[in-house]
Amino acid sequence: LRDLNLKHTKIKKGSRELKIMLQSYEDVYVLTKAKLDEIDSSDREQYLEIKDELAVLRLKQGNLCDRANEYTKTIKCYLKSLEIRKDMKDHKNMGNMLNLMGIAHAKRKHYRRAMKCFNDALKLRKAVLPEDHLDI
Repeated sequence: LRDLNLKHTKIKKGSRELKIMLQSYEDVYVLTKAKLDEIDSSDREQYLEIKDELAVLRLKQGNLCDRANEYTKTIKCYLKSLEIRKDMKDHKNMGNMLNLMGIAHAKRKHYRRAMKCFNDALKLRKAVLPEDHLDI
C-alpha cells in the first residue's frame, strides 16, 4: 500500500474509491501503530523507523484527499503527520509538512493561514539547512 501508484487514477470527492483507499491507509496505520507497543522501548532506532512510517502514511492520506479536492481532510492528515514529525524532532520534514499545509490552505483561499504555514516552514528550513540550500 505504501508504494501504491495513484498518479493516473482519477479520484472524485466523496467517491466510494476514495473512501476505500482512505480506509486502507487507516488500516495499515493501525497495524503499524500496533508495532510500537511490540518493540523494546530502548530501541530508539526502530521506534523512529516506525514513527516515520506512521508520518508517511498520514502524508499519503493527505495527498489522496488533496487529489480529490477535499482540502479540509488534507490539512487534517498533514497536521497529524506534522505532530508525529514534532515528536520525532524531525525539523526538516516538519518544514515540508508545513509547506504542504500552506498549499492546501491556499487552495481553500485561506491565504493568511497559508502564509503562516509558509513562514513557519521557512523558519524551520533556515534553522536546519545550509544557507545556500535550494529549499531556502
